[in-house]
Amino acid sequence: MTEEKMIREIQKCTETIIRNLAEEAEWNNKMLEAEERTSFAEVMKSRSEAIRAYYKENEECIAVLKKYAEGPFTHEIAMELYESIRSMQLNGRMDPGLMYELSAPIMQYMRSRDDMTEQAIIISMIHVACSVDYYNRMVGDMNIDELMEILRFIISHKDQYCSFEKAAARFNILYAYEALIALGSGDEVEEVCRMVMEWLREVNELLDNPEVQALDGAEPEFAVLMYNTHFLHPLEQIFYANDYPDLAKIAVEMCKKECAAYAESDNWAEKCIYDLVELGAGQVEHTITDVEVYEKLLAMLKFIPNPKWDEEPSHGQIILQVYMIVYTKLMEVVRKRDIPAEEKDSIVSEAWKDAQRVFADIPYQYQTSYINGLFKNLLSYMLPNITNTAFVEQLIDELLIRRQPATYFHSYMVESIAKSIAEKMLENRPELFLTLPSFDSVETVKDRKEEILDTICRGARLHDIGKCAIASVIMLQSRRLLEDEFFCIKYHPKLGEQYLENYDAYEVCRHIIFGHHKFYDGTKGYPAEFDNTASPYRLYIDLISISDAIDAATDILGRNYANGKDFEHLLKELQTGAGTRYNPDIVSVITASPELIEELTVLTGRDRMQHCYEIYRQVVKRQK
Repeated sequence: MTEEKMIREIQKCTETIIRNLAEEAEWNNKMLEAEERTSFAEVMKSRSEAIRAYYKENEECIAVLKKYAEGPFTHEIAMELYESIRSMQLNGRMDPGLMYELSAPIMQYMRSRDDMTEQAIIISMIHVACSVDYYNRMVGDMNIDELMEILRFIISHKDQYCSFEKAAARFNILYAYEALIALGSGDEVEEVCRMVMEWLREVNELLDNPEVQALDGAEPEFAVLMYNTHFLHPLEQIFYANDYPDLAKIAVEMCKKECAAYAESDNWAEKCIYDLVELGAGQVEHTITDVEVYEKLLAMLKFIPNPKWDEEPSHGQIILQVYMIVYTKLMEVVRKRDIPAEEKDSIVSEAWKDAQRVFADIPYQYQTSYINGLFKNLLSYMLPNITNTAFVEQLIDELLIRRQPATYFHSYMVESIAKSIAEKMLENRPELFLTLPSFDSVETVKDRKEEILDTICRGARLHDIGKCAIASVIMLQSRRLLEDEFFCIKYHPKLGEQYLENYDAYEVCRHIIFGHHKFYDGTKGYPAEFDNTASPYRLYIDLISISDAIDAATDILGRNYANGKDFEHLLKELQTGAGTRYNPDIVSVITASPELIEELTVLTGRDRMQHCYEIYRQVVKRQK
């Protein structure tokens, strides 16, 4: 094939991927706009068919792009791949995992050439951004040392800032500083804290340079960068560097210099930033007690207004940034204070009311990955301060499950399927439950029927909470999963179990979460370290496992990679897998009951759309 044909093939594949991602986004918008069940059903069916077609096309195109990126390639091919990656970025149709893999060899090639510094800076920052986004959506560990090396390469050109013709190259130097500060922030190692403060000093010096101001100062994104590096980042360092008074004092001085005029400001953000700086300064100088810090932070939460998402999205963004600083600091203070558990529950509950107010009206599709990340962070700060298990479940539901319609709907379906099967088991084979702890007779099983069903329903609702932390990887890709993404999915039982590891009341749920992807006989499935055959709650695990498989196999709406099966066809597979993949007793209960077979056939087939519509509208309506 000639080089000209190769270039055309790269261009065609790039255009196809960008088009498919754009059309997929349009289908998602149509779902949001479908107010009536009939229109929703039509959109869902058409969307499922379209995305499965995209999946096939994308697979073919990705294979072509990877083939060329793996080389060896000529300069012209390298430039075309560079333009391909830039096109995906500029069109806003980013697939971070794919772009991370494609950009690596092109970045190395361009960095090796002295005549391509601007392109090298641009592709390097794309690679870093995709790497951070890619791994932040998952549970894999980023290669921080590699990222740091790339970012240091970018900022090493700061003295050439004004000589670069491409605005993207100039701004990526500033974004490289932002990334370095973000990667280093929160690290308690003194050396890292000192590096962060040095990066802050350097980038502020660059931003304040008159030549830089004259060149780019009028650009809106320049103002955002000024705001971040002058106020938000130094403010964070006041608290992060609290163990190193000299560094914290530098951060305080940096903030005070910039926000001195905010003391009497009527602007809520400016006033809040000023108060936080004063609060941090008081801690550094030991002129304020922990109790006073706690009370001031609580008052600040009440002071933060509701975001105006419809009128001014940037207003909402600033509120979220300031809110997260206030809230995380408050949760840290609550965790460290020696106060009764009930009082902590009450504090978190009150703070959660403010969180609901601030987060209530975020548009459903507004920076989904970013918002999901904030919600995960909120939960991680809340959980250590909560002892009330009912409140724990409420927070998980509000912050994780309901943010993800697909996962929420799947959990709802698994709950309905498991409950139907369990009721038939209790009716026809109650002795099966005698394998569970504290059930010593059939009479006891019957007397505690509601308790059993409640446990099963709770386990079903929570079985996939680990997926909520990696939602953008789950069932949202219109291509085959990358190796790291597949590993990430296999990790979700462990991730979900960690949310509940400190709560004895959720012991059964932890076993269900850990074991629902294991084969009945323990020979296959994941995670490898969990032995489901030795679990005292094996029957619960087996029930949720088979219910999970039933919903996944019959899903005609949400799986981009396969067509759903009808339950009658699936039933034969359950029988074939009885004794190996599935609990044979549970399979026999299903096959022996025509009524249950009919109920599951209707639930997973004809009624699926109705249930999906109800759940989807319930979730989206809250976040539209």
